[in-house]
Amino acid sequence: MRLVKRSAEQIALVSKAAGTDAAEIAAEVADGLAEFFSLGSCHFVLRHEVTTRGKELVVVCAEGKQLRSPLRAIIAKARAMGFDCIRYHPKNQLAGLALARIAGVSVRFYREAETHYYICFLRETVGHGQ
Repeated sequence: MRLVKRSAEQIALVSKAAGTDAAEIAAEVADGLAEFFSLGSCHFVLRHEVTTRGKELVVVCAEGKQLRSPLRAIIAKARAMGFDCIRYHPKNQLAGLALARIAGVSVRFYREAETHYYICFLRETVGHGQ
């Protein structure tokens, strides 16, 4: 993963995914609470949290084409860094589920109030396409 210098141009690369949260995400990056990464033509804002599920890598937003390889790289890096799970909030629930399945991780859907999200548990794996 390549860490890119923090700038307003970074948020422009994830503006569609960030949507109305772009200013808040930009502030998190500027404050060092989240980090911007580029993998190929895909761009991500990531942060980490400790929750009751353990050490979580949170995908704040992701945008780009051909997400499969970058997603696999993020999962491998998260496993190597000792994360227990990856949490993400996809705009399209079916696409969010499909990406996790393609990457070969166990994924579960959760809903809390108005928010839905997925948790990829890194200690559990599934076969491709399941």
